[in-house]
Amino acid sequence: MKKYFFFHLDGRSCTAEANPFRPETWPYLREEIGKVLFDCTEQFLSHPVCLLNRRELEKLRELLDCIDARYKEKLSLEFALEKMGMGKSRFSAFFRNQTGMSLVAYINKVRIEQAARLLIETNRKSEAVGFDCGFDSPSHFYKCFKERYGISPAQFKSVAVESDHSSL
Repeated sequence: MKKYFFFHLDGRSCTAEANPFRPETWPYLREEIGKVLFDCTEQFLSHPVCLLNRRELEKLRELLDCIDARYKEKLSLEFALEKMGMGKSRFSAFFRNQTGMSLVAYINKVRIEQAARLLIETNRKSEAVGFDCGFDSPSHFYKCFKERYGISPAQFKSVAVESDHSSL
């Protein structure tokens, strides 16, 4: 048997050798320990974010802010893993759970949204906007843009220009 630290409802505590699966080895009555366990579980579940998760969510917010600020750069999985302090599989599951998409999909979403803004606000060609937003090739930019908006960057720009002129 191992030594465990036990707390009583009245504030007492002790260290005792016990088997966690055999209540008869516990230093306090099973019902009393069960009540403390129930109270702790209830407290934990009443707070939607535990302390560890809160820190992970803070790190995620910092990562997302960093992506928003540095979307033009070549951002890698290693960069994200270092920022989050997680392993690859843990990070991938955590990121997808929190954002609903993979890291690459999120980065592309940010880049495409910035590209859409630049297409509307400037007279620059689609290819130049794609490169400025961090895409390595015009075909990849076109594919991602069409997946997001359902039309090509050029069509998006012409629709935006038409709607702008029709509001005059």
